[in-house]
Amino acid sequence: MFIKPFHTGHNLVIRRSLIYTLGLLLAWATNISSPVFGVLVALPIAMQSRFSVEALLKRYAKQAFSLIAGTLIAEVFWGNNVMIFVMSLIIFYVFIFRVKYWFQVAFLPTIIFYYMFGVINSSYGISVEHSLYSLVQCVLIQMPLAWLLFKAFPVDTKDSSQKLNLNLLQFRSKVFSIIIVSLLLLLFLLIDFSTSVFCILVISSCAFSANDKVFLNNVKEIIPIQVGGCIIALFVNLLLCINTGNILWALFVLMIFTGFYLYFAINLHLRVASLDNVNFENNILRAALIPISLYTSSDSFSVTSYYHRGYDMIITATVMFIVYQLSKTVLERNTKAEPSV
Repeated sequence: MFIKPFHTGHNLVIRRSLIYTLGLLLAWATNISSPVFGVLVALPIAMQSRFSVEALLKRYAKQAFSLIAGTLIAEVFWGNNVMIFVMSLIIFYVFIFRVKYWFQVAFLPTIIFYYMFGVINSSYGISVEHSLYSLVQCVLIQMPLAWLLFKAFPVDTKDSSQKLNLNLLQFRSKVFSIIIVSLLLLLFLLIDFSTSVFCILVISSCAFSANDKVFLNNVKEIIPIQVGGCIIALFVNLLLCINTGNILWALFVLMIFTGFYLYFAINLHLRVASLDNVNFENNILRAALIPISLYTSSDSFSVTSYYHRGYDMIITATVMFIVYQLSKTVLERNTKAEPSV
């Protein structure tokens, strides 16, 4: 009642752009130790059609719980990777097998990422406390801001309701996803890839694909989206370095950058892919915001960090394609081995 709403015809673009931009800028301005959480917290807020405190708090509570659970498992069984792996298998089983329908799968990659983030970093002696603090701080900062933005830039949501996918999550899909995330955790426990921990989010998203075709499409998109996002982020970082420390310049650059991609992402007829469930622009925007939040610094310009992330994503795509070929071969053999009726 105290906020006069704006009606520009592009309220959704402006609102989402401001959520992403201000979420990241406030993380920088308040010296939050892990600014990447400024983006990770903003993502679910921006995608809401109606602002719901209850839904957001439930989501963030699950993320915080997963992060704490991963940290506790690593701390309790410090130095015993076998027990860490066994306990993680049990937790993965609980996470995945309690899900019944496909529409419930959407939150699983993020939950598993936070859990593995806690396990891996703690296992290698990297403090996770600052990450938990950053998550909580970003939630406390962005929730009131988001409420204001939803009031200031309302959007008609009468026809925006999405039908839930009530198809059952098959047992085979659950087993496949558990195998992928378990092998991924095992790899990180055996070899110190802690600097590549954000690859987990990409891999776990592929692991929960609806079928083999979707899985292959998700793997094929890793290089153009993730590597392309790194290149775009590097360019944005270069623009930010033109006037380092100027918050208004950073606001301008990030608003133009996010607004450009959001305009195409929101308008279906302007997208690269015409399918309603394929949003290349939205995905590449997210893929660029993560490295921007990770590698942008006021006193340096780290090209090497972007190179390493791009390299990691190419390796990730290659490994996941091999996994696809192996799973396809196993499935074909099992199909041939089944007795014909």
